[in-house]
Amino acid sequence: KDYATSLPQFRRALEIEESALGKDHATLAETLGHIGEAALGAHQLADAVEALNRALVIWSRQDPTPPDAEQTRFTLARALWQQGDKKRALELAALARDHLHSLTEWASLEQDVFNEPARATELYKRVLEVDPDNDLAARTLPRLLLAAGNAEEAAQVIEAHRERTEGETRAERELDLADIY
Repeated sequence: KDYATSLPQFRRALEIEESALGKDHATLAETLGHIGEAALGAHQLADAVEALNRALVIWSRQDPTPPDAEQTRFTLARALWQQGDKKRALELAALARDHLHSLTEWASLEQDVFNEPARATELYKRVLEVDPDNDLAARTLPRLLLAAGNAEEAAQVIEAHRERTEGETRAERELDLADIY
């Protein structure tokens, strides 16, 4: 990614959103998250921390807190770690991990209790964005995608999980792919 090029574009988008929606509108949190990620990628740590903190403040006012907030917490933890604030970085990473566990449970409820596979699918996708090694999400999401008729995306999820595993789990993923193809 070309962070130096994307950062001014994200900042301009934020200006437009702020003038149209106000400085605390929930929509701004996503753009601030993008600014934080781009600033981190461009090694502008102070800008990354500022944008990511602001995004988390906005998201904290929403009930429930959106799943994107966990990705923002992890990104902020990385920025703080690089700044040398290792204690706060570890605290944020642990908080994000705990929330991620709740998100996984929420996805399971959507699927099993509320019979809402589309919402469960989106939640599991978000879990894997933040934690690509989450075994439950990596195994459940392909089943949901297949049930929705999306074999190609299911195969992509399985392939990505297979590449991060070894031994028996990797062999199981190969069998899952063979079933799709």
